[in-house]
Amino acid sequence: MKQLKSTSSDLRDLFTKNMTVRNVAEPLASFDDTASAQEVKRFMDARHFDVVGVRREGAVVGYAHVRDLAEGRLADHVREIEAPVYVDDMEPLAHTFLMMRDYEWLFVRSMG
Repeated sequence: MKQLKSTSSDLRDLFTKNMTVRNVAEPLASFDDTASAQEVKRFMDARHFDVVGVRREGAVVGYAHVRDLAEGRLADHVREIEAPVYVDDMEPLAHTFLMMRDYEWLFVRSMG
């Protein structure tokens, strides 16, 4: 059996400097703001999603939480995505874990 030559410092550097949010992020399901809130809620319930993105004119402009969706259109329930609930995709994973102590979820900003 070959012995590893990595030190604990090497492994710490790998985790704190090289592993980023991009390595573990999941895509955000999103819907047009004109979508039926009830239909979106059914979609979310079937997949156990807490939040989805809300699009207007093709761009994500906010999010909706499953517990808020009842009647009307998704636009009636949209919340703005504000700092600090978003992180850049190249943010070190170790730093992001610290942020997750304070937030139920974080949004990942990719490509600017």
